[in-house]
Amino acid sequence: MERITNPERMKIACNSCPTEHCEYCFIFRLKCFEDSGLSPKRCTELAKAEKEGRLEILPVAVGGIAWCIEGSRIFETKVRNYTITQTHEGYSHFAVTGDWYTPTIKLNRSVGETVFLTREEAEAALKERQGAE
Repeated sequence: MERITNPERMKIACNSCPTEHCEYCFIFRLKCFEDSGLSPKRCTELAKAEKEGRLEILPVAVGGIAWCIEGSRIFETKVRNYTITQTHEGYSHFAVTGDWYTPTIKLNRSVGETVFLTREEAEAALKERQGAE
C-alpha cells in the first residue's frame, strides 16, 4: 500500500490543539497507522478480536528469554510455548515451558513479581526482596 503521509514532514507533534480532530492530529494518527505496516483489514480484525476479548499481548515472544526468581536465585528460561486456561479467579494463565523449569506466568501477576523480561529487572527485584528480609 502506498504511503499517504511523508515521515520527513512529520517531525513536530501537536500538543496544544483544543480538539483531537484537528488536521494535524488526523494526519499524525494516519502516519502512526502507516508506520505499523498493518493493512486496514488486519487492523479491523485485531480491533474486533480485542473487543471480543480474544486478543492478548504476550509478555515474551515464543523463542524469547524470560528471567525467573526462585528462592534466592535468578535463572534464565527460554519461552517454548503458551497455554491459555481460565481459572475461577478469572485470570488467563500462560504456562511457559522453559529449558528445564516450567514457571507459570499469569498476566498482570507473575510478570514483574517472579518473572522478568530483563536480567536487570530480576536482579533489582531480588536485591529488593533480600533487603526487605
